[in-house]
Amino acid sequence: MKIISYRPAPSGGGTIGFAEIEAAPGIRMFDVKIVRTHDGSIRAYARNTAFDRTAIAEIQKSLTGGACLERIAS
Repeated sequence: MKIISYRPAPSGGGTIGFAEIEAAPGIRMFDVKIVRTHDGSIRAYARNTAFDRTAIAEIQKSLTGGACLERIAS
């Protein structure tokens, strides 16, 4: 999995940002919404797409080792 691009969301609310993800060679997902839930966990949503916890962890890790999301969310 590879993060092609990332743009932070405006401050406020639970949305951290949006990403373009290459899930596998030749398979790209656009406008994947990355949110922090009330319990502090991170979720990723894309239209007609679902991610399991392993995929979400890979997305987080790909965003500069996970540190990017922590900086943006704080």
